[in-house]
Amino acid sequence: MKRRRFVSGVGTGLAMIALGVGCDAEGRPVPVGAPVLAGALGDAMVRQLGRAYLAQTPAEQTVDALQRSVARAMRRAQPHWWSPTPSLEQLIVSDFEKGHTIFVDGWMLSVNEARQCALATLATT
Repeated sequence: MKRRRFVSGVGTGLAMIALGVGCDAEGRPVPVGAPVLAGALGDAMVRQLGRAYLAQTPAEQTVDALQRSVARAMRRAQPHWWSPTPSLEQLIVSDFEKGHTIFVDGWMLSVNEARQCALATLATT
């Protein structure tokens, strides 16, 4: 599959997948449903990417650490304090626009996309 075709397909999938991030009692983001990539790549590949991300980032080995990192990224992505918190999809788009990407297991992902894969991996272990 050519990269352009894949990126187009993922973009379409992002538009169609209605996922978001909720918050727990302490205001930390909690993933709702599967990571955005699950629809395009499947659960097994998401877990593989999650394991690879966890191996690459020792500082983010726990659910709590990953959730804090996503929460910080969401706050940074808000243009103003009164602006609504961006959705996960908006955060991922913002990551790509700002160059906040990471290579994981041969894939270029948004940092927060990789974090969602890691969260999904930790949730299944």
